Amino acid sequence: AQLDLQAMWTTTLTTLVCASALHPPAATLSRACHPALAARPARLRAGCNPVASIPTVGVLAATCTLPTLLGYWKTEYGVSYAYGAAMAGCGALALPAAMSCGPLATAHALVLVLYGARLDAFLLHRELTVPRFRTLRDKIEARSKAQGGRLKRSPFVLGCSFLYFCMAAPLRLTAATPVSGTSKVALALEVLLMYTGAVVAAVGDAHKSRAKRRRGADYLVVDGVFRYLRHPNYSGELLLWGASAAAVLIVD
Repeated sequence: AQLDLQAMWTTTLTTLVCASALHPPAATLSRACHPALAARPARLRAGCNPVASIPTVGVLAATCTLPTLLGYWKTEYGVSYAYGAAMAGCGALALPAAMSCGPLATAHALVLVLYGARLDAFLLHRELTVPRFRTLRDKIEARSKAQGGRLKRSPFVLGCSFLYFCMAAPLRLTAATPVSGTSKVALALEVLLMYTGAVVAAVGDAHKSRAKRRRGADYLVVDGVFRYLRHPNYSGELLLWGASAAAVLIVD
C-alpha cells in the first residue's frame, strides 16, 4: 500500500509540474522579461528578471541527471544522494534569479537548497554510523547486479532524473514572475507549507534515527512526531512538493 501511495503521488506530481518546466521562454535570450509578464501592469513588470538568468530546461535537466548517474555505481544512491544533490543543485541555480524577483521566490529556491543539503548530510551520517543501512545498500546492489549489467539500470536512472527535474520545475516560474495582492498571499502560504513539510521530514528522520539507536533497530517508533504521523518523512515530503507544485498555479 505504501508503494502504491508513492507511485500515485509521483504520477500526480509529474502531471502537475511537467508543464511548468516546459514553459516557453521569451523569443530572445536577451534581457527581455518573461513573456507571462508582458500583459501585467508596469509596477509588476519592473521587478522581472532577465530570462538569461533563469535556469533553462536543459540546465535543470543536466543538474538532475548528473548526480543520478550515481545509480550506475550503487543503485540505492540513485534515489538517495542523487535526490538530495539534484534538489540542492537546482535550488542553487535558481537562487540568483529568485533573489532579484522577491523574498517569496528566494524562499522557494532556498528551501530546495536546504532540503537537499540536509537530506544528503543525514544520509551520509546514517550510512557511516549504522551498519544495517550499509548491509541494506549492499543487498540492493547485489539484486541489481543479478539482473544484468549496469547499463540495464538506464530506465531507472533516467526515470529518477526526470522525476527530480519535474520536482524542481516550478522554480522556473516563481523565480521569473513577481506576484502581488491575493497571489502574493497565496504564494506566501505555499512557501510556509513547503518549509513546514521540510521541517516535518527532518524531525521525523532525526527522531526515528535517535530512537532506533537507543532502543534497537527493530523498535517501532510511536512517540514524538510519530504519535501524530505514521510516516512523517513521507508526509513532510508530500507537503513540501505538493505546495511547490501548487505554486505554479499561483504565479502562472
